[in-house]
Amino acid sequence: MIQSSSYDKQVLRAFAYESFNMLPSAFPAIQLPSLKQTRARVAFLAGLSPAQYDCCINSCCCFIGPLKDLDIHSHQLGMITDVFNGSLYQELLAKKVSINGHELAHNHFSELRDIALSLATDGFAPFRR
Repeated sequence: MIQSSSYDKQVLRAFAYESFNMLPSAFPAIQLPSLKQTRARVAFLAGLSPAQYDCCINSCCCFIGPLKDLDIHSHQLGMITDVFNGSLYQELLAKKVSINGHELAHNHFSELRDIALSLATDGFAPFRR
């Protein structure tokens, strides 16, 4: 499993805290809660708690439940079993990232820390009234 170093985590925290502490100057007319109050509120609203799981380096398998004792798994070649076997994902692996017409030097998902996210809502709209 890939883990960030302590230094990486400290740098990210410093940016987050600095940005949060600058909010009152950006919105002087609003009485903003403290960072501690904000974190408590977000934790309550999200109803989530962090959990760390070992995953396949290709992000196609999470080693929990019946797979928890495995270190590696076999891929089913020739079958589309998840998004990582699909043609779009395979095409993106060989394609350079382009932002607003400017092509960057790296390909999609070329770093070990890159992730692919997908959302299927099936018509779910939590804020529709």
